[in-house]
Amino acid sequence: MRFFSKKKPADIAKPITNPKLKDGIVLFKKNKTEETLKLIIDSIKQASLLVLIYKDGLITSNNGENNMTFEVGSQIKFLYIVDKDNNPFLPVFTDWEEVDLWVKSRDNIAGWVMPAKEIFDFVCKQQSYKGIVINPASNSWTMQLEQIKLFVEENY
Repeated sequence: MRFFSKKKPADIAKPITNPKLKDGIVLFKKNKTEETLKLIIDSIKQASLLVLIYKDGLITSNNGENNMTFEVGSQIKFLYIVDKDNNPFLPVFTDWEEVDLWVKSRDNIAGWVMPAKEIFDFVCKQQSYKGIVINPASNSWTMQLEQIKLFVEENY
C-alpha cells in the first residue's frame, strides 16, 4: 500500500489546520442542507488530517526537522475508538487542538499527516475498521465504511 499520493504532500513545518472542515461540521449540525453538506464534502476532499500512532514499537531515524523514517522492524500501531457496539473506528483529527481534547497526554503518541483519500484507502483495505471519526472529542463527524467507499467512488 502507498502512504503518499501524487498530490503535493502537506507542509509538515506548518501546523495542520482544517478550519473550513471544522466550521462546516458545526454549520451542518445546525442547518442540514445540501449546501452545508457540500461544504463538508469539499473540505474533506482537500483535507490533510492527523492519524495517531503509538511511539512504542517504532524504530526511526531522523531525516531533518519534522521528518522521520520508520526503519525495518518498526511496528506501527494506530490508536482507535469503538462505538457503543464495540466496533472499531479510526479517529482522525483536523488539528492538534482536537487531539488534545481526546488524549490525556501526547507522551507516547505521534501524529501522522495523511490526505483524506489516503486515510479512506487505508481504512477500506484494513478490513478491521468500521469507519472513521473526525474529531471524536468535539463536533465529530462519523463515516461508516460503506459511506467511505461511496464517498471515494463519487469524489475521487
